[in-house]
Amino acid sequence: MGNNPIFEDKRKLSPHYIPKKLTGRKEEMRKLVRCFKPVLKGGVDQKVIVIGPTGSGKTSLGIVFGRELESYGEGICEGVEWVRTNCRRWRTSWQVLGDLFKSSNVGSEPRGLGEEEILERIAQGVGGDRTRYVFMVDDLDTLINRDDAEFLYTLSRIGEESGDMSNLSLVLSLEDKEALEDLDEATRSTLLHNYLRLGEYDQDQIYEILRRRESIALKQDAVEDDVLDLLSEEASSDGDAGIAISTLREAGEICVREGEDKIVPEHAWRAIRRSNSTPRREKLAGLSDHELFVLLALARFLEGSGGIKPLMTQLHGSYVALCENREKKPRKYACFYHYLRELENRNLVEKFPSRTRTKELGLVDSSPERVRKAVENRLDDR
Repeated sequence: MGNNPIFEDKRKLSPHYIPKKLTGRKEEMRKLVRCFKPVLKGGVDQKVIVIGPTGSGKTSLGIVFGRELESYGEGICEGVEWVRTNCRRWRTSWQVLGDLFKSSNVGSEPRGLGEEEILERIAQGVGGDRTRYVFMVDDLDTLINRDDAEFLYTLSRIGEESGDMSNLSLVLSLEDKEALEDLDEATRSTLLHNYLRLGEYDQDQIYEILRRRESIALKQDAVEDDVLDLLSEEASSDGDAGIAISTLREAGEICVREGEDKIVPEHAWRAIRRSNSTPRREKLAGLSDHELFVLLALARFLEGSGGIKPLMTQLHGSYVALCENREKKPRKYACFYHYLRELENRNLVEKFPSRTRTKELGLVDSSPERVRKAVENRLDDR
């Protein structure tokens, strides 16, 4: 970071950074350990559901636990392979299964295979291996809510497809237990045999999370004491630690831009106000690179146009130019139109009447500058 008086490592103030140890989830980690001891020692499979709201640490808990399980498994059995996929990244259950297929090293590209064939290939690869496999399927309800309510049933059968059920276990994360209500009683009881509920973080837990991030991301004495109290109190209304971390980063960036050498409450208040007009990260999560490119092109157009909204053809031109500038091949107009529809569905973009038959395009309740920065940060974290 050179002569930067504030940041030691800004990347560690990204909500996507996963620390080695978690804060405020010790008991939940213990429960996962108890669930998976039989997997390592007795050779039986497990299915565990982790339920909790956005920002409650479901993904972090799974990744940290997966690291520890792989390390612990080296001395107990033939090894553990923890494989994670996130349903926000994919459109269909076929893509999710294909990602598990490739990531678990039991296959390569699933092109030309149907879901049943992918399941069979996974079963063959896992069943013929003495390694213990654990598949984590993250943010499962985003896929179920979109178009694939039967996918939970498919996942509940994934171990049954294997000749050796003891080699394959599942960890499924969802925001709400209601996603399980459409399952038949037998499948629901199978999945809910072990389920772990994460509550929202309270103010003290958020403060401790911020304090630990501060210690590894910011330089010593770069933050006044009251700042972490202020940010943790503000974030506790939603219980979302990720937003608190992002707001601390934004406060640091404000401080640097103004040439100051310490983050003070005024920087924090301004960061809080800006975060309230920035798209929440769950709205951006799961968007493809090209969907983000379209959103970024719109934000940049509006930022530089003095508020004049683009027509769809104008935005397409801006999207193409942005892709070329990033050395990415722009997609055809039909794909661009599909991306725009997805942004509308997520309540990020809206259409306005114009003097022509084509609608003008604008952002929903967010300033162009805030959207541009949020999208750029999202792309930089990939």
